[in-house]
Amino acid sequence: MYTNPLFLAVLAVFFLASCATISPGRESVESLLEKESFRQSNLPVRTLRIAVVVSGLVDGEHVTSIFRDASNLLEQQVGVRFAVTLYYEKAWETNSMQEIFSVLKVQQIERSDLEHELFFGVPKSYLPSCLFPCKYTARETQVGGILNGRYVALLHLSRKHIIHEVGHAFGVEHSPSGLMASVPLSEYFSVADREMLLKNKWKKFPIWW
Repeated sequence: MYTNPLFLAVLAVFFLASCATISPGRESVESLLEKESFRQSNLPVRTLRIAVVVSGLVDGEHVTSIFRDASNLLEQQVGVRFAVTLYYEKAWETNSMQEIFSVLKVQQIERSDLEHELFFGVPKSYLPSCLFPCKYTARETQVGGILNGRYVALLHLSRKHIIHEVGHAFGVEHSPSGLMASVPLSEYFSVADREMLLKNKWKKFPIWW
């Protein structure tokens, strides 16, 4: 059976174009960061008070540095920055998010902590940040989680995982791609996810629990 080569070429172009099409609102905000109108839409800046509870065996300076970088990225995108206080817990070593959540809740109760809005737990066994693009196995896809809109367990310490969980705290759900994919694929929000976060930017935590 003869098939017109021109028809096949047109079909191939149409197929490739459809694959490359990004759904409205799913495009990244990365290309917008330098626009003055985008910067102005992030103002005023909200300072988020965060308690980071780390194992006594974890390098506190390294953790602080990662949170500082994540804060800078978040502020560029949505006008939210971190004020971080570091607390040291016993040398807990766990891959259980439930254990981390328990430690965070106890920390808040023991300190009668009404000052901090979010609580992060970083155990000794956190996965090191990838030097190259991460390839996750099925067992490794759960690298963090959030409970009751305030308690965040980090099994993988990286800027994108911190910002991803903060996105959830502000009411942003999982997306098909980008930063808010179930396993973050980027350090940048999509336009639609950013708009959702901005709607909740000044609400009191917990926002949606």
